[in-house]
Amino acid sequence: MTVWTCILMLTIVLVWPLSAVQAGIAASVHQVMPVSRNGAPIELDVTLRQDGEDLIEGNLELTVRYGDRVLLRQSTEPTALGPGERTSRIMLQPLPAVGLRLQPELTLRLLTLNGPVFLGRFPLSLPNPMQRSLVLGVVEAPARLDAPFVSAAQGLELSPFLPSSPRVLAPGPDGVAWMGLVTSFETVAPADLPTEPLNLCAYDVLVLLPTGFSALKAGQAEALLRWVRAGGSVCVVLGPRLASHHAAFVSALAGADSAPFGLDLDGNLVLPATVPTDKMSCFHVGLGRAVLAPTRVLSDLAPASAEWRRTIIFLWKVRQSMVAQVEKRQVRPDTALDILGPLPVDTILPLYRSLMPGAVAAVPPMLALLVILLFVLAIGPADYLLLGWVRCRHWTWLSFPVLCVGFTAAILILARHVRGREDLRRALVLIDVDARDVVLRTTRLELLLQAKDRDVTSEVRHAWFAVVEPPSAAESGARRVTPPGPELTGRVPVQCKAMLRLRQWQPQMVKTMGFATAPSGVPAPAWPADAAGVSPGQAPAGTGTGAASAPVRTAEVVVYVDDLCGMSRRALARREAAVRNPGWRLGNSEVAPLLRFFGEISAPPRDNGFFSIVSQISPNGAGHVEELAVHDPDVPGERLQLLLLRQGGDYIAYRRVVRRPPAGPQP
Repeated sequence: MTVWTCILMLTIVLVWPLSAVQAGIAASVHQVMPVSRNGAPIELDVTLRQDGEDLIEGNLELTVRYGDRVLLRQSTEPTALGPGERTSRIMLQPLPAVGLRLQPELTLRLLTLNGPVFLGRFPLSLPNPMQRSLVLGVVEAPARLDAPFVSAAQGLELSPFLPSSPRVLAPGPDGVAWMGLVTSFETVAPADLPTEPLNLCAYDVLVLLPTGFSALKAGQAEALLRWVRAGGSVCVVLGPRLASHHAAFVSALAGADSAPFGLDLDGNLVLPATVPTDKMSCFHVGLGRAVLAPTRVLSDLAPASAEWRRTIIFLWKVRQSMVAQVEKRQVRPDTALDILGPLPVDTILPLYRSLMPGAVAAVPPMLALLVILLFVLAIGPADYLLLGWVRCRHWTWLSFPVLCVGFTAAILILARHVRGREDLRRALVLIDVDARDVVLRTTRLELLLQAKDRDVTSEVRHAWFAVVEPPSAAESGARRVTPPGPELTGRVPVQCKAMLRLRQWQPQMVKTMGFATAPSGVPAPAWPADAAGVSPGQAPAGTGTGAASAPVRTAEVVVYVDDLCGMSRRALARREAAVRNPGWRLGNSEVAPLLRFFGEISAPPRDNGFFSIVSQISPNGAGHVEELAVHDPDVPGERLQLLLLRQGGDYIAYRRVVRRPPAGPQP
């Protein structure tokens, strides 16, 4: 009886605090956007209510599951929960695409000193994998919604210009799954617009109506500008009651080719002579697009007008070859079947080939044959003669398993010695710059290859972290394994730690994308003075490693291409096929897989999914490479330059889009 009493008391001591805390907390989760973009971060409003009077400290843990598969586990910074109700906005890391059979589920727990507190399970709405989900955000004060302006903003959708898609007989959360293009219209209060530019990756296009633009703060304007320069699209409806930071924001959108915007005494913008006041003005801003619309023009412009259609085409980055068809709504009906998913997974295959070691060391055949021969001699003649000499042949039942275990251990030690015990981490750092070499966006694609099963932790600062889906087994020659879901701890995406559980010798690629400056130690680009005089595949004379503020390691120029997408892709394919064992040598044949990779991601072929309509999309931080498209080779006077360096075992690539003549206001 005494033992059972002690066990009961110990159980009460361990369980009672957890039960008391759990009984006093209630939670609810609201998904800000009912349907998010494909592969984009998800905004959640998490509300916690405590009925007690204690101060509870802990971390919120959010786990997203799809059936038995864990897609993501994300923990916030330590938080203190007092009496009453508290709502926090949490950005959920971009999630991989899932199927139609089940609906993803979010499990919420509070990790306290007394143990985890289960707060509930909540359904999570993700885009249908058979759809291309777009999000159009409108920034406007909720109390001052102007019906004409809101209706005009809704008219900026791309969907009406494309053919409708048929139904698909597949079960979904709502019973019927639709394929094709779907656009969600979201109203954003000015106070809810983030000051972290990476959080804007939840949107494809943002429209700032007059009252929303006037309520924009300086920090929000700076974040919005960085997002646009990194590839976003924004339409600004100019209105009254503006401040100096609004004028600076609009001037930055107009670029160096326009005179600065001023303000009169009433807070109205004074447009320079280069910007017309009777029509919309379109600007290329870094990798993104911006449209400035005077209030009077937007009020008088008919949604069916040619100028309105051209504005939509410009904001959504429609391919030059598709402009006429989209403008006249003559897109072929079968094109709707192509706008379903991201670029093919095997687009990343050339990068895998370039980052993987040239050859995986194996035990030499003669050495393996020698070990087998010694094993046969040991368990055969040696065992028989030796035990017979000592007259103990009945010990064979012991010597035989000992010899088997010993030789097995020897061959394992030998294989580990030959293959090595060091982990492999090689990366491609892709840095997009503008004409003045200002960094617009930095993407790091890192290949991890571990010598044994272990957890790999990475520090992530001001970037989205994602696991890249591996190429198919038929192409890569390896068994395809579902990528493990990452575990993130900290303030996502500002500063956090990302942990992955990796298997031995199972390659896994991870991707980080941010709008910050180039990583420390990376050399600045040194473009040749005469770009047109350098042939593809040749290093320009006089090109050095450039200067940087942080200590810079030596970097070697691999290749410079003045017009990447002007090169013959058929010729690149022939050169790549000649590569049997790509390593780290700097011959042109070894560079071919990388050049093909850059060509396919920078300007995807016209028959690739959504890119049969558009030339690029706004950044989303997803675990694929479709956001890396930056160039439309059909635009006259536009070309893409590439400078590829090698620094140790890593590649560093600089890209910049050159437009001649310089882009100004478009009619």
